[in-house]
Amino acid sequence: MKRRAALLLAGILAVVAPILGLDPVLAQSQSILVGAAVSLQPALTEIDALFRAAHPDIKVEYNFANSGSIQQQVEQGAPVDVVFFAAASFMNSLEDGNLLVKGSRQDILTNCMALIVPADSDSTLEDFAGLTAVEIQILSIGDLQAMPAGRYAEEILTEVGVFEELRPKMVFASTVREILTAVEQGNADAGILFTSDAQLSDQVRVVATADPVTPIVYPAALVRDTPAARAYLEFLTTEEAEAVFLEYGFIRL
Repeated sequence: MKRRAALLLAGILAVVAPILGLDPVLAQSQSILVGAAVSLQPALTEIDALFRAAHPDIKVEYNFANSGSIQQQVEQGAPVDVVFFAAASFMNSLEDGNLLVKGSRQDILTNCMALIVPADSDSTLEDFAGLTAVEIQILSIGDLQAMPAGRYAEEILTEVGVFEELRPKMVFASTVREILTAVEQGNADAGILFTSDAQLSDQVRVVATADPVTPIVYPAALVRDTPAARAYLEFLTTEEAEAVFLEYGFIRL
């Protein structure tokens, strides 16, 4: 009985939608899954409210994780519709594996890396080279394989010439939120993460910023080609979305 009612409703929508000027596909409530880097969570949470107001028939669910984990999930067949990474390399891998909708990839944002210490710390740290000082016992950075923030941190420390010397001090996190929390709570003397994440907390202090050798790029793309997924990807480039990204410390490309 329920199935018959659902089919009847679908039939009515198919007839009524064109009359009302609606897309017959979008006239029915749809749900999409967006796999996005954790550093994007605050901004996308706010953007989601704007998107829902513009597209009330589309429900967006999110999986916020490090970019490496999201890449693996897509490769393993997870039902992800849109991916939004914090580095181009993870998107390159999916593109090389023909796992993206051709022509849908867009480079949307950039960022910068920040060196942080606890806000109440009396540390004299002033730059990345200073991390070799005895006062810095624990340095929190992202996983070097799965996290763009970790790879970018490695590039900066390597360019400064202190990466290998700092290895014994490094504690690797799986998300930028872990890095931020570790420094906030004093479990790490310093941390390296995106400036957009650093500005989320008044419990940390930024002592230096730097750009890695590899330009920081946040690319987004479709994994599954549906009207709802396309509508979401297009919304990420609107002026409304851009204003939110800028508010959270991102830079629009």
